[in-house]
Amino acid sequence: EIQRIQKELQTKDTHVVQVKNEMTVLSKLKPKIREKVIKKEVVRTEKDPEMLKVVLMLKGAITEDESHSHAINGNIFSTRGQINTLERIIPTIQPKVVTKVIKQVQQDPETIEESKKLRMALEEEKDENVILMKDLTALRLHYGELQRLKPKVEVKEIINEIYQVDPQTEVELVRLRKELQVLGRHRLNLEKEVKTATSNLTALRAQKPKVEYKEVTQEVIKEEKSPEVLRELQRLNNQVSRLQLNCDTTLELLTRLRKERDELKAEKSKVETKLVTREVVKYENDPLLEKEADRLRRNIREEIQQRRSLEECLFELQNQYIVLERQRPEEKIVTQEVVRLQKDPKQMLEHEKLNRNLDNEMKSRRKFELEVRELRALIQEKEAALAQMDDHQRKIQVESELRQLKSHIHELENAPPPVEEKIVIEEVLKVERDPKLEKLTDDIRANVEVEANNIARLERDIRNLKVKLEILQKEKSIEKVVHREIVRVEKDPVVTAEREHLRELVAQERNHRRDQEDGVQNINIKINQLQTVKSMTSQEENALITNRNALLKEKEDLLQQLKVLEGERHNISETFQLQSRRMSEKKQMVRQKTLKASSEVQRLEKEILSEKEIIYQRDAVILELQNNIKKEDHSETHTRETNLSTRITIMDPETGKDMSPYEAYMQGLIDRNHYIQLSELECDWEEITSSGPDGDVTVLQDRKSGKHYSVKDALREGRLTQYDMMRYKEGKLHISEFALLVAGETKHPYIPPVAPPQSPTRSTPFPSLNSMHSSLRSSYTSLSPQQNVSVNHHCASGTDDHFPISGVLDTTTQSRMSVRSAMTRKLIDPDTGLKLLEAQAASGGIVDLNKKDKLSVHKAVEQGLLDQGHMYKLLNAQKAFTGVEDPSTKERLAVAQAAQKGYMPKENAMRYMLAQYLTGGLVDPSRAGRLSIQKALDANMIDSTTANELQDESSYLKELVDPITKEKISYKQAMDRCKKDITTGLLLFPVA
Repeated sequence: EIQRIQKELQTKDTHVVQVKNEMTVLSKLKPKIREKVIKKEVVRTEKDPEMLKVVLMLKGAITEDESHSHAINGNIFSTRGQINTLERIIPTIQPKVVTKVIKQVQQDPETIEESKKLRMALEEEKDENVILMKDLTALRLHYGELQRLKPKVEVKEIINEIYQVDPQTEVELVRLRKELQVLGRHRLNLEKEVKTATSNLTALRAQKPKVEYKEVTQEVIKEEKSPEVLRELQRLNNQVSRLQLNCDTTLELLTRLRKERDELKAEKSKVETKLVTREVVKYENDPLLEKEADRLRRNIREEIQQRRSLEECLFELQNQYIVLERQRPEEKIVTQEVVRLQKDPKQMLEHEKLNRNLDNEMKSRRKFELEVRELRALIQEKEAALAQMDDHQRKIQVESELRQLKSHIHELENAPPPVEEKIVIEEVLKVERDPKLEKLTDDIRANVEVEANNIARLERDIRNLKVKLEILQKEKSIEKVVHREIVRVEKDPVVTAEREHLRELVAQERNHRRDQEDGVQNINIKINQLQTVKSMTSQEENALITNRNALLKEKEDLLQQLKVLEGERHNISETFQLQSRRMSEKKQMVRQKTLKASSEVQRLEKEILSEKEIIYQRDAVILELQNNIKKEDHSETHTRETNLSTRITIMDPETGKDMSPYEAYMQGLIDRNHYIQLSELECDWEEITSSGPDGDVTVLQDRKSGKHYSVKDALREGRLTQYDMMRYKEGKLHISEFALLVAGETKHPYIPPVAPPQSPTRSTPFPSLNSMHSSLRSSYTSLSPQQNVSVNHHCASGTDDHFPISGVLDTTTQSRMSVRSAMTRKLIDPDTGLKLLEAQAASGGIVDLNKKDKLSVHKAVEQGLLDQGHMYKLLNAQKAFTGVEDPSTKERLAVAQAAQKGYMPKENAMRYMLAQYLTGGLVDPSRAGRLSIQKALDANMIDSTTANELQDESSYLKELVDPITKEKISYKQAMDRCKKDITTGLLLFPVA
């Protein structure tokens, strides 16, 4: 508990350090927004302290109950495991001697007193438990009532004072810029008209009555700096305010000048000729000054563009800052009282009672779990079927959704532009105009006006000069004597260098001034942020101080509680040690008893096996003696009976259970015609051969109908030929076909075409197969109906080569046993036993040693030849024989094809194919019988590499362990080391 408290304190200290680090980082950050955002939000939520106490107490009680239940579940699982182990051991024990020991037991007075004390304590604990349960129910009811009640929350109005750029001011700025552009254009047009009017006016004023003059003009062109241009450049900054007034007065001047022009035209219509000698001094603009003016104009335009881009960036940053301030998490101070309840040691006594009750519940739960697994398997199969059915519906839904989306896109493309709406944020905002923004806008306006006026003035001067030139050119006479005195003024390099130096100084001063202004603005923003951070940190410091005081108080309380708990823990540990000693002693006694019992059981099993072997040998001797006696008696007639029963069973593809043709017909797996054909194929023939003085007389008897059919009569009447008789004796003709010929039916039984089976069917074998004559042993072909249900006639196998390693031979006792019994007795390795069972399942089925028959995995589990835990592992191996279903085409695939498509691991497929190859050939689920490697290659079942691996014995994997030599061997080597059973001829794996 102290460690937990220390961890909580450490986490809180680290949180405080993180907050301080964040404060320092935020104070060092440069703000990107010039707006002052003050957000005051105080939310106080107060809850009823009594209600909180009760809630916390109930939560503690619930956590205690959960931990207690977890501990009880753990104990239950451990006891359940012990019970399962004992249940497995008990059936194997076969005691013969029961010893009864009668002892005189006297009661110890001290133990009686202790038992009385313990009973009293138990009753007291029971009473206390009852009281606690009542209190707990009352508290739960109270907790439910409290949950229904709503907590009292004081709702206070939150006023967010955010200084934000007024959208109206932004609109006003845009409007003013547009107006400036319009006014500039209008002013330029007016200036053009004024210039034309003034030029016309000056021309008319200069005109006198036309007199023919012989002009001798002397033009002296001096290229020097025009004083007017210099004055104009100096007055560029002074004429900003006057141009606004000139825009209004130019219209009045224009009208007045037009009137004067008309009057002068009327007055001066007389023509006078005079000879005027005029000396014209023409001033031309300096090209350097014009270049300088162009450069300045370009700089002004670039500065204007930069200013606009900066204004846009500033506006975007302001919006981002506002969004970030809104997204900033609100800080709330929430005080909670934590009440922690410790475990009650008295409740530990209820553990034993709960164990007894929970054992029954665990049994029922395991039953339910098995049912749930079966139901889940059924649900998965049904879901797969439904998924196949729903593919078409899903395709239709997707197409309809695509059409809807296309129509929606077409509507959006053809729809009118969206109407701009004014979004009203549900916050109380005080929007005020920022004085800095107003100053900036005023400065921008002034700069724009100044630049526009300068540009207009320069253009006006240029136009005036052009007009003057045109007038002078018109007034010149044809004969001109021009004397040009060209005065070239060269630039002074000192003056130019000084001017460039001054320009650089001016640019530096301007940049320095801008940097200082930016620094002052940044410092002001930092000061504002630091003030806000200071206020927040002061509040957080106060909250942290209060939290620290509360934590110190809690620490003191917890230390006191910890001392009490340590005393209780010491007492509990002492009692636990005593109980653990007793339990360890009991466990040692139980172990000794179990060891003795297991040794006795093993000894008894060996004795039983030896007795069985002796009995078996005696029976064999008795049979030999009886046969000898019969031979010696040698009666006149000797009757030999050979029974052959053919029973057709159909396996349910879902449950794996065997059914008769009638049951399959009732469940709808086969149709009526197929049922009639299969029922006709079922037979129970008996061959009776009597040897006497007249020779051998062979009679066939149908046990189903009780009729007898003589072979000699069939030969005499022509129903049977000597060739058929010879084929039957050689084993090439089946007994069912032979019986039909003898009975007089020349039509062969109907065998439907072989189709790829979905689920294999197995035959139910009958006894008296081993005593059958060799001529009667023939391999039956598998019958598979059109509805993918395969029916196999398992009367007997053609040869014993189709049987894999069928069992285990104990060389010490010379007794045979199944693989499962050898695994339970630990005579072979579990992995080796599992590999042997997989080979059996892959080559046709699990072998029954007593009946010399192959069973499916489900049937073998039902008859006890397999454990339930091995069933799911062996079902995959069984698919190697019955075929793996392709989920896309629903066809049965062979093992190699399934491995190529990724439906089965290649290692497992290779192991299954090796078992099939060594036991007679590969299996194709779409046809009957076994295939050689060449036929499998021709049928594209396997590729050349797989065929080479199957034929190369050196490449076989050594996965089996020889229990005698403890070396790893392959399945082929294990088959070579096997011994054949005397009676059945099956392969038995020797163990010691």
